[in-house]
Amino acid sequence: MPYGMYMGEKKDNKTLAIILMVGLAVAGFSYFLSFSARKDMNSKLNAAENNLASLIGILGKEVQDIKRNLSLEDKLLESQVENLKEGTDKRIGTLAGVVDDLQSQSNQKLEDLKKELATIQVDSSDFSKIVEQVLPSVVSIQTDVGLGSGAIISKDGYVVTNYHVIKGASIARAVTYGKETLNARLAGVDINADVAVLQISGTHPELWFADTRSLKVGEKVIALGNPGGLDFTVTEGIISATKRVLNNGISYVQTDVPINPGNSGGPLVNRDGRIVGINNFKISGFEGVGFAIDGSVVEEVVDAIIKADQEKNNSS
Repeated sequence: MPYGMYMGEKKDNKTLAIILMVGLAVAGFSYFLSFSARKDMNSKLNAAENNLASLIGILGKEVQDIKRNLSLEDKLLESQVENLKEGTDKRIGTLAGVVDDLQSQSNQKLEDLKKELATIQVDSSDFSKIVEQVLPSVVSIQTDVGLGSGAIISKDGYVVTNYHVIKGASIARAVTYGKETLNARLAGVDINADVAVLQISGTHPELWFADTRSLKVGEKVIALGNPGGLDFTVTEGIISATKRVLNNGISYVQTDVPINPGNSGGPLVNRDGRIVGINNFKISGFEGVGFAIDGSVVEEVVDAIIKADQEKNNSS
């Protein structure tokens, strides 16, 4: 091989080696740059991912806070609505109560007016107007064991009489001033007070009780009843004494009005047309010494009997 050629080849190999080394160096540097870039990129990606996760966490917390606030607002709104409803219901209830009170007051005033009209004072020597008002509220009590009298004390037909008038009877009827005969239902009795309450059908004029605390000795009164079976007899007299406590501690009004068989259970009425007593008995052998159960005692007894009877009827 010629020397020149050999030297040329040797020179070319050296050049090739240098080029190869340079190429390897460039490739290595490029790889280093690529690896560094990827590492930097991964680091940035990781940082971005962490930031995103943190942001998602913050957003999630904010969403939870918003939901919690909305829930609290809903509860607050519900509470406000409930309070508003409750307040409205109370106002409606109060208004209804006021209306009921006004209605009750109106009814009471109307009732008081009726009572005032019924209790117009008349001349003490003449009971004729009072008798006209009272007799339609008096009944004759007829049973299978005897006769007696009674007074209608409510529009719905409750009648007060003596217990001894209906004692032992299996049938009781009431004959009204208008000659109508009605079956009488026993509502209740107070044996100690000798008071019985019956009820008849229909609507009837009623008698009211007087406040016997203002009853005076010498005051004129009339007894209405059916003595000896003589229908709707009226007798006049005066109050002889008040608050006579007899027969198991019961308070009586003493009167000189004749009380005969058939008068028992009938009303003793003052000149206002109100019941001051229920005629009960007289002392045998003494004329003009009769006794009527104090009207205040009778009123208390019949109120309790009627209330119990109405509760029993409403529950059945």
